[in-house]
Amino acid sequence: MNELFFNYFMLRKAVFPVLKKKIVIFFVKGESGVGKSQVSIYLACKFLDLFNKVKGTDFKLDLEKDIIYQPLEYRQKINYFLNNPKPVMIIEEMRFLMDSKLWQKAINKMLSDINATIRSIKATKWGYGALFIYNSQFFSDLTKDMRRTITYLVDLKEHEDEEEQTSNFLCYGRFLKLYELKLKENYVLMEKRERIKGIDRKNKFMIDEIYFKQLPNDIYNKFNILSSEAKAKVQNMRMEKLEREIAKEYGLKLEEK
Repeated sequence: MNELFFNYFMLRKAVFPVLKKKIVIFFVKGESGVGKSQVSIYLACKFLDLFNKVKGTDFKLDLEKDIIYQPLEYRQKINYFLNNPKPVMIIEEMRFLMDSKLWQKAINKMLSDINATIRSIKATKWGYGALFIYNSQFFSDLTKDMRRTITYLVDLKEHEDEEEQTSNFLCYGRFLKLYELKLKENYVLMEKRERIKGIDRKNKFMIDEIYFKQLPNDIYNKFNILSSEAKAKVQNMRMEKLEREIAKEYGLKLEEK
C-alpha cells in the first residue's frame, strides 16, 4: 500500500472527521505478539503528524500521558485528556490484568463514556473531537451496541512470507468497516473493506495489505518500561488480594511487608 494513499485515507477518515468535532475509534485486533501496541502507537503518531499539518499545531505523542496502560489510570488520564488540546488517546489491552468479565465490563464502560460525554466535552472545550485507539485480541469483548460505535476495525496478521518476517516490517493489516445486516428484529455485524474513492478515475484503492514497520528501538523500549511498570502495580494488587484470601481460608497470619 502506497504511503501517499494511506495518508489520504487517514486524512479523510480520521483527521477531517475529528476537525468536524467527531470521535473516531480504531479497534486494533490481532493475536498475542503480532504487534498491536506498536501499530497503535504508529497510527497515533501518523494521525498527529497529519493533524499538525492541517491545523498548524505541534502535537507529539507522549508515551507516559497519552496511553492508558491499566484500568486504575483511566480516570486520571481521561481527565488530563479532556483538559489538554491533544486529540488522541490509546487504550492498551488489559484483559490479562483482570477477570475476563470484568475486563469486558470495563472496556464497554470506557466506550460508553467516550460516546456519551467525552466527545461533547472535548469539542466544546477545544473545538474538535478526537481519535481513540484500542487494542485487544478479541473484538467479541465489545457488546453489539458498542461494536456499532467503532469507526474501523484494524485486523493485524503476521506475514506468511519468511522474507517479509525477517525484514523490518512488523506485520500487515486491513482496515475493515463494519456494516449492519438486519435480520428481522435482530442484526449481525458484517465486516466489509472500505474503499478509497476518487484518487483517480480508473482505480479504486482498498485499504488492505498495509505493512507496518517496527517502531524505533528507543520508542519501543520506553513504551515497554512504562507498560511493565504500570501493569506490575495491578498484578501486585491481585497477588496481595489472593494472599489475603488464602490466609483467611486457612486461618493464617500474613507477614507484614
